[in-house]
Formats: sequence, C-alpha cells, structure tokens
Amino acid sequence: MKKISLLFLLSITVFVAQAQTESSKDSLMTEMCKAIDFYKGLDDTLLIGHIVDEHLNPFLENLPEKKRQSVGQEIYFRLQKKCDAFAKILERLVPQKGDWQRVSAQPEVVISTDSCKKFLSHKNYYYLESTGDTVRLSLANGFWTERFNDKTYSKLSFKWTDDCSFEISFISSSNLIRKNYSKPGDVYKYQIIEQTGKYFFMSTNVEASTDFMTFKIYYE
Repeated sequence: MKKISLLFLLSITVFVAQAQTESSKDSLMTEMCKAIDFYKGLDDTLLIGHIVDEHLNPFLENLPEKKRQSVGQEIYFRLQKKCDAFAKILERLVPQKGDWQRVSAQPEVVISTDSCKKFLSHKNYYYLESTGDTVRLSLANGFWTERFNDKTYSKLSFKWTDDCSFEISFISSSNLIRKNYSKPGDVYKYQIIEQTGKYFFMSTNVEASTDFMTFKIYYE
C-alpha cells in the first residue's frame, strides 16, 4: 500500500511539474507577442532579435542545457500559431512558394453539396507547403495522414462538421515542425470552397486572428 501511495505521489509531482512548465511556456509566448507589438516600428529582423534577446534566451538559460534546443524549437513553431503578428513577420521574411494565401474574410463557398461528398472518394491527395515542398495526404478510416519529403508523418482524426466543412484533430507526428506546432487534441477547421478538375480549393481559420488561409489540395 505504501508503494502504491509513493508511486501515486511521484506521478502527481511529475504531472504538476509538466503543467507548470507548459504554463511558463504559454506565458513566455504571450510576453513575446506583446513585445512584437511594442517594437512594431522596427525592421522585422531587428524586432525578432530583440524578442529573442530579451525574452527567449533568458528563459532558455534557466533550463538544463540538453533541453534548450528542443524547447526553443517548440516555442518558435508554436509562437507562429499563437501570435499572428509573429506569423505575419515570417510571411514577409520568407518568400511564399506554395499555394497558401492569407485573406481577411472567409471566401464564398461555390461548391455544391454533392461535390463536397466526393472529397473522400479520391483517398490520395497532395498539397504544397509554403516552402514549396510536397506533402502527401491520405484519407482513410477516419484518419488524415500526411507524409513529408523527409520520410516523417503526421496523423490526425477526420470528422465532418457540415456538408462542406470538416475538422481534423492532431494525434501524433514524427515531423519536427508538426510535433512542435501542435499538441494532441489540437483541432483545425476547414471549409471546402470550390472544386476544379485538379484540386479542391480550401480555407482554414487562423487561430490567433480573424484572418483565413486559403490553399489547394490536389487529388490523384
């Protein structure tokens, strides 16, 4: 009985420590986003240098050295999701090579319900990252599975929410960007806008903004 109690206490201690760590990361990202707004008159490169020197580096220096790189990567990728101002800076600094475009309003849906129902009939798709890399996508048995050029993958669950809209929920990933950008249970909502002879035109909402991102999912 004492052993069970000790294991229980140890598990609670680990859980609390992890929760505190996650909370401190969220607080850091909030402060970094506020700093971006404060320094918004600066050149983008100088601005990023300021928030790294004043916020990120001091935070990482308090961590064990072996954890600094992985935590730094996690914050970098999740900040793009949590802070729209940071995402816009990267969009300006890194030239767009894919189909993704930021728009201020949800595009008008012009696809028919019958055409939306055909979305799952192809099973195998691909889309272009903002880097221009091709991501292979398969839809089967309620799962949305992505495979990347570096042989890594991401797995999400798929669920219709309306005739032409659906959501995917993050499960796991071996991809450096995806596993840092998302946590298990994170949900992403999509709207099918239009279908052509080669692709479905899609939109998804930007979490930290009222903006939307549009892109194309090609089918084979």
